Amino acid sequence: MATSGQIYTVDTYPVSDSTVARRNDVLYGSCPNQRLEPRGLAVLPVVVRAEEQENVGLLRDISQTGMFFYCSLTPSVGSHIEVMIRPSLADPSLAVRCRCRVVRVEPSLPGAATGVAVAIQEYLGEEAQAECAVADSTVFSC
Repeated sequence: MATSGQIYTVDTYPVSDSTVARRNDVLYGSCPNQRLEPRGLAVLPVVVRAEEQENVGLLRDISQTGMFFYCSLTPSVGSHIEVMIRPSLADPSLAVRCRCRVVRVEPSLPGAATGVAVAIQEYLGEEAQAECAVADSTVFSC
């Protein structure tokens, strides 16, 4: 039970006023959408390959031209990475692979994953177009 006069400290990370204002504008719909395509919510595992490292991440949202995910890598803005998504638990052989350019990196709190926004530049693999059509129609609703 708290007693009067105690001070509690909560660890926070510094955020500029302009960042807070932008987040609020996006949240409340007063900021124009800068994305080329609308994104759909999709919580799926991803495999991220960057600079000869491979990590597992968690997809947050996706469209045909971009996505946002969390992972333990911290790629630099402008770098190129490869992302693989398995949109179906029922069919693990189905995978969507794409080459992406990092457009934004959201720093994380200590011990948390880094947020990464990417622009999809190319779908990879022989059946990439068919895979993406199946993924779009069954999971992503973009």
